[in-house]
Amino acid sequence: MKVLNIDVSNLKLLETTESKEIYDLENGYILKKYINVNERILNIYRKKLILAKDISIKNLISPEFLYEENGKINGSIEKKITGTSYANYLRAKRKRNEQITLEDVGSFYIKKHDIIMDANKEDINFPDGSYNNFFIDENENIYAIDYDGMQIKGITSREFNEFVFNGNNRFLFRNEKYIDEGLINYNMDIYMMGIEFLFLTTKLDPISYRLKNIDDFKDFLDYVNFPNTELRKKLELLYNSNEDNRYFKDELEDFIKKYTLTTDRKGVPRIFIKK
Repeated sequence: MKVLNIDVSNLKLLETTESKEIYDLENGYILKKYINVNERILNIYRKKLILAKDISIKNLISPEFLYEENGKINGSIEKKITGTSYANYLRAKRKRNEQITLEDVGSFYIKKHDIIMDANKEDINFPDGSYNNFFIDENENIYAIDYDGMQIKGITSREFNEFVFNGNNRFLFRNEKYIDEGLINYNMDIYMMGIEFLFLTTKLDPISYRLKNIDDFKDFLDYVNFPNTELRKKLELLYNSNEDNRYFKDELEDFIKKYTLTTDRKGVPRIFIKK
């Protein structure tokens, strides 16, 4: 992969995060420069950046060039995606007092499924794959954007305990059965999608209920009137099983054809009803 040494002093700074500065290259690309990252984590990032040359997955935005600073790789250059995170997309709809429908949320997770299923086949997982890290453009295409947080061919950016207990992602599952030799396997991706789907449709966060077992989880689904469907069976499977085939795209597509949600009212949970 080509390594570029670029003077960032005259570039437009688009965004600063805890660990990155993002600059506009004005040619359809952006530069991501690491800041405040210790050498141990930087070395892991560098390994993953080098692996990017082998990655070609539709709607997964990965680096196309490496950025060098002071003789060391310290970032990457990738295509610029116009749009917003799905989290901000939903916030904007609420601000406009628009109803968020089951079809809205369901269609997002159907598209997200496609990206994650393709990525899993290439040994890429999304330990931090929340809806904050998936972009939606003006044509409602979905893109995975957080390359740093992905686990790629066995290389993850942080130790598992850092992911689980740092408090940055409420959807991470605190259960050792999802761990394979200290790494987060793809079951985490699918579990997270299921929990997010319930959170965004009902406005209730299953994680905050501290559900201890499958019976507690079933009680939660009963509380939101989740019907006895193939989708429910898959969601229950997510909570209490080690089976590998737990993608629920087909079941979700069928579900949103037959069910809808009660009207969104402030402070009131939403429940599922038949159309």
